[in-house]
Amino acid sequence: DIKFVPGVGPKRASILNKEIEVFTLGDLLRYYPYRYVDRTRMYYIHEIDNSMVYIQLKGRITAFETFG
Repeated sequence: DIKFVPGVGPKRASILNKEIEVFTLGDLLRYYPYRYVDRTRMYYIHEIDNSMVYIQLKGRITAFETFG
């Protein structure tokens, strides 16, 4: 199980399982990513534009309504 690889652990293993279907060390060694998405950078809504394909937003929800 990938969670027993040093530095991985249960939380990161769960992410690897869900997002890239890596369950074992063998899966990880045979995984060749075709793109890189930098998830370390957070953006505010006023910083984004149409050229940005993958982003993470940072903000604060001040109110919401439920419909239906």
